[in-house]
Amino acid sequence: MKDLYRLARTAVWLAFFGALYQELKKPDAERTWNGKVAGVVPYDFRLPTFERLKRHFDDEQILELTYVTCLYKAWATFSRGLRLEFDDIDERVTEVPAPAGGAAVDMKTAMLGDDKVK
Repeated sequence: MKDLYRLARTAVWLAFFGALYQELKKPDAERTWNGKVAGVVPYDFRLPTFERLKRHFDDEQILELTYVTCLYKAWATFSRGLRLEFDDIDERVTEVPAPAGGAAVDMKTAMLGDDKVK
């Protein structure tokens, strides 16, 4: 499985650099930054614009895309913050032994009384 992953990753990098090479060998006036590598693998290096987004999606879909993207970014930030804060430290919760001569207490009986516990 690891070999298949490496092969796929290598293919993606080759396609990326192939597309980049294909665009950079063109004169400046002819560069479109979109096309196909070897006539098969499509690429599009153009920056996204609102006009291009409006051409493909309606207002509700743009709102949904924006919401999902912002939510993803927010949770990525939260997760990163938690990882930085709580990794690489000793466990904060430790078991404390019972005091000598202490006995277990039934909290339900202690709070409600013997007559109310069934």
